[in-house]
Parts: sequence; structure tokens; C-alpha cells
Amino acid sequence: FERAADWAEMNLTFDKDLNVNTFETTIRHLGGLIAAHVLSGRPGLLEKAIDLGYRLDIAFEHLEVDATSSSVSGHASAKA
Repeated sequence: FERAADWAEMNLTFDKDLNVNTFETTIRHLGGLIAAHVLSGRPGLLEKAIDLGYRLDIAFEHLEVDATSSSVSGHASAKA
């Protein structure tokens, strides 16, 4: 774990122009970084999680959620 955490703190970057599956990235990458930070207390892992969270945030800015039907839709013009 220590070797992998050292690598992540020093080399992991999300500074890429890619389309990603936001669900998978959120639960696996962001969730993994947060869990690793909580279990280890390593602040570098939290910094990586925060960076990724801010990058993912744009995907959720214009979502409309209907709690009665559990549907989610994205409309760029919904919030101006």
C-alpha cells in the first residue's frame, strides 16, 4: 500500500482532456482515493481526491433530478 500511495501522491494526475464515465470514475477513482485517505491519513491522497472531485463537478452542474421518478437528465440551459 505504501508504495502505491507514494506513487499516487507523486505521479497521479487528472490533467487530461478525456471523456470519462462519471459514475465509474466517481465510485471507483474518487471513492478509492477518499477511502485510502481515511484509512491511511495520508493528506496527499485527499489532495488527489479533491482535485478529481473538482474536475468531475462540471458533469453535475446542470443535472435535473426528479425524486419522484428517480430520473436524472442533463440540460445545459436549465441553469443560467
